[in-house]
Amino acid sequence: MGTGSTKTTLSRSGNNDDDDEKEDVSSSAALKELWAGAYDAWIDCPGSKERILYMKPSWSDGASSSSKSSSAFPSWLKNAQTFALTAHNPYGKQTSDARNAEANEKLEEKLRSLVKKRREGEEVDAAARYWRSFGFSSKDDWREDGFAAAFSLEDEKAERDIVELAKEFEQGAIYKYRWMGDERRMERKTVGALMPETEERDGGNGDCGDVRETGRG
Repeated sequence: MGTGSTKTTLSRSGNNDDDDEKEDVSSSAALKELWAGAYDAWIDCPGSKERILYMKPSWSDGASSSSKSSSAFPSWLKNAQTFALTAHNPYGKQTSDARNAEANEKLEEKLRSLVKKRREGEEVDAAARYWRSFGFSSKDDWREDGFAAAFSLEDEKAERDIVELAKEFEQGAIYKYRWMGDERRMERKTVGALMPETEERDGGNGDCGDVRETGRG
């Protein structure tokens, strides 16, 4: 994500072609607001019954109001720490689609190598894997493609390595997800990379499943 830690509860819920540099509309405050309110989508998440899992922020602390018929998060995520990151729009500055796509290709190479080392290294992390994702706004046409990556809860280096990868691609922050005790709610925390300042913000229930946001970096 363009350049900070925030927690939001995300709910499970059911292209710009521009070759030139776009106007920089970012500021620290604006970026933090964007990240806190952003929707998420995971593509081909292992174990999911749906090809795309959509999640939306929710802002209360009560039990989820999600529909019982909505798809749940895969249960294996209960025992994993999950992150999301992108190489789009370095330093929060709008960049052409072509440059963003090229940067994401390089990020995927790095992420693939990181996961492979975890699965084949001396301390094997069988939970290590990654898949495509994207964040988007419900209010305008903002969207950033990227990746989600999961590691075992015992992997003490996972967050550090993902943050370092985000810094390498000049990103302000990453998302970190935590299982919240039921299959339709997760907590999302915005962890700072190049932008270290944090803000706490609680999330709550959504219409389908939850991710709760706390902290922005």
